[in-house]
Amino acid sequence: MLTNFECWHQMSSSILLEIPSLVFGLKQKKKRVVDSRILGTRLLAKTAVESPNPPSLFISASGLNNYGYDTHDRVADESSSALGPLGFLGGVGQAWEDETNILGQKNIRTILLRTPSVLDPRGGTLQAQLGMFKWGFGGIVGSGKQYVPWLTMDDYARIISFVINNKSISGPINIGNGKDTTNAQYTAALGKAVHRPTWFWIPQFLLHILPSSMSEFMRETLFANIRAIPKKLMDHGFVFKDVDIESTMRRLVQRT
Repeated sequence: MLTNFECWHQMSSSILLEIPSLVFGLKQKKKRVVDSRILGTRLLAKTAVESPNPPSLFISASGLNNYGYDTHDRVADESSSALGPLGFLGGVGQAWEDETNILGQKNIRTILLRTPSVLDPRGGTLQAQLGMFKWGFGGIVGSGKQYVPWLTMDDYARIISFVINNKSISGPINIGNGKDTTNAQYTAALGKAVHRPTWFWIPQFLLHILPSSMSEFMRETLFANIRAIPKKLMDHGFVFKDVDIESTMRRLVQRT
């Protein structure tokens, strides 16, 4: 399962190899993101409501982009509104969640997972990054000070089991581990795990010289700066197993 942030960020992770397709195919990619998320959720929610035996639980997973792609130094919890500009991904995330409002007609418990990058060497963002880092093309983005929310696939699976079995949980749920990991720290941890230097650098001035569609894409993914805490999960006693980026990267790389 890919969230809107994960889907978008996976493309950004191999940006050097995909520049032609991003310039000429971004409009089609955005349409696929919208159609698969919004239209798909609309159909599922409508079907659930119209069913003679509606489900007791409906889980939808969007992204932390709902708080904006740059929250600055402000920290979002589930009660927060947008703390920065939404951009394309934030708009999709909010519209995606809105499609579940109809479920209230049948009192169906609804969980809206707001998901960061899910680290798994077998797919998603990390799989795309591993190839680049192993070839020596790993490095920081911009200043490297922007926050990169994350969790592992192992914790993701544990969270889903936790919210299914805890019937007092509903509504939006931030599921990043809440650790303030910067882009520089993330980059250094992955470089160390694959035993490669991280000399590469993507400067921020590129946003001012690239085509507007590509600048938008990079601003919301590579240069995103999102701080969010999993307040609901913590209030209900959930404990993340993977919280240290260096040891987590080392363990995940060993699986490849």
